Amino acid sequence: MKTVLTAALLLAASAAYPAQAACTQAELAGTWTAETLSLATGGRLIWITCTLAINAVGGFTANTSACLNSNGQRSDARGTLKVFDAPNCAFAGNVNLVGFKSNLYVRNLTLAQDHSVASGVGGGGNQYGSAFSFNLVKVK
Repeated sequence: MKTVLTAALLLAASAAYPAQAACTQAELAGTWTAETLSLATGGRLIWITCTLAINAVGGFTANTSACLNSNGQRSDARGTLKVFDAPNCAFAGNVNLVGFKSNLYVRNLTLAQDHSVASGVGGGGNQYGSAFSFNLVKVK
């Protein structure tokens, strides 16, 4: 009985949310504020906030994309975010923090239905630990 009730609740919950249309690479284009929180070496938490200018093919615009960490250090940001699962609006890629000599590997970033917010997880390089959350808000 519990299994039937659980299945019915899951079915009802999924019916309450309309299916999302497939996404295209161009829908990620624009300027985003990105926030990430991770464990740095030594087990301490570190946050990074970035401005990422993403072009229509997923690349970051040079001299416009940059990050700042919780230690007040600034770094240019290079990298790409590419659609890998269009029906589920999922993107993946990397953010290369040039000044920090580290890469943040974004494993799964899901774009919201209104294309103004994205959230995901990934794994960092040596300096930023093995896992992090990654959130973006489109600012233009």
